[in-house]
Amino acid sequence: MIEDVTGGEDEPKRSVAPRRRGLGKGLGAILPAPGEAIDPQARRDPLTGLPNRSLLEERFVDALARCREDRAPLAVLVVALDGFGKVNKLFGHRVGDDLLNDAAARLSAARRKTDTVTRFAGDEFVLVCPYVESSDLACRMAAGILEDVGRPMSVDGVEHRLSASIGVVVTTPTETGGGAQLLETLLGDALLAMRLAKDEGGASWKLFDPRMREHVEVRHQNRQDLRAAMDDGSLVLEYEPIIDLGTGAATGESALLGWLNPEVAFERPQQLLDLVDEAGLAAPIGRWMLDEALSDLSARRANSTLPVDFRVWVKAAPSLVSDPTFVESVDELTSKHGVHGSMVGLDIREPSPAALDSTESTLRALEERGVVVALDDFGAGPSNLALLQGFPITGLRLAPELVGALGDDGAGAAFLRGLIELARAVGLTLVAQGVETEAQAVALRALGCQFAQGPFLGDEGTLPSAPAPATPTTVPEAVTPTTVPEA
Repeated sequence: MIEDVTGGEDEPKRSVAPRRRGLGKGLGAILPAPGEAIDPQARRDPLTGLPNRSLLEERFVDALARCREDRAPLAVLVVALDGFGKVNKLFGHRVGDDLLNDAAARLSAARRKTDTVTRFAGDEFVLVCPYVESSDLACRMAAGILEDVGRPMSVDGVEHRLSASIGVVVTTPTETGGGAQLLETLLGDALLAMRLAKDEGGASWKLFDPRMREHVEVRHQNRQDLRAAMDDGSLVLEYEPIIDLGTGAATGESALLGWLNPEVAFERPQQLLDLVDEAGLAAPIGRWMLDEALSDLSARRANSTLPVDFRVWVKAAPSLVSDPTFVESVDELTSKHGVHGSMVGLDIREPSPAALDSTESTLRALEERGVVVALDDFGAGPSNLALLQGFPITGLRLAPELVGALGDDGAGAAFLRGLIELARAVGLTLVAQGVETEAQAVALRALGCQFAQGPFLGDEGTLPSAPAPATPTTVPEAVTPTTVPEA
């Protein structure tokens, strides 16, 4: 809920302390700006009854003049509902319209008397808030909006939970004139902050910082470079075998995205996938990775002896698995290459709260097809341990930095032992990633870790003193990196 902040005696005369109103009168309770007559229908959004963009400019110019006179800050907030397009696809536009109306009513009921709430476009709303006193207050207002929007909404007896991404920009206007131009500038800055919040998983707010523009320029260049890499064949698929530390046998392999670019270096494969996600190329590159990995697997099964339970694991960009069309791609590609879903695994990072429902729906559909999923980079940061029970995953991938810290002190080994025992307790298979030395492999085996992968484990026979398997197992040879075919 938006926090009420009562002004003191020094507060400008036109400043009104924030307050809340009930939803009894709905949007009809919105107060007009001082001196404003009833708006013609053309200046109101026909669905929500909120002011539209035309009236937004008029309200902004009025608020700007008052803030200039009193040398007071003014904030613009852009609020965008997360994943709203999927609501329309799954439940229909009538339900979507009801939810938009509910969200609009919540924003209107929580606003201060001096604030203006408008429906900007689609599932985006804009708030113009004069006399915010500080950036801190504007951010607290954004946090309150997240709480309001996040409360359950019920339509036709079905409960829906929405989230939002919010961009916040605060300015203290000094120069005269230029109301419409300043509004466009502030809207652009707030939209940029909102999109960055959405890119990071949504359900959050961001305060605009001029350095964000540089971030967008870098992102645009990354997009251009990655698209060029898709065309010139410099994106490759590389493989790391997943080794049973008890037997030394390969039980599967991990398909990793690589970039043959001497000017770009990544400490971990996941960093390249993060870049792919930021560039908005998760779908085409993810599909290509799966296509190549299944093509390779099909050819190797036809030409060599692989263990029956051998599986290829593809590291997927975070946003790919929340895309409902991904299941269709899996169906198409497994059929194309004659590979059953049980031969396929996906390594995914823990989904954001905003993407949790859509990700779980996708994983349930993949589970029906035999495709298994592991949480990648486990232990590298805060983790929702509730996902380990009930969420459709079968394994964990230990973050490489945890393995790298094994030799630092006893605390690293104790922490790893705890994670290994946790995985065993909840029935999940755990694979340690990033094994680079013999000492790390030996230590992991001593801690009870059964599976590992990394540069040191790239060849058969690198495990010291590993007991020989009871039955000889053919360890597949390393696969030559496959390049993306030219367009």
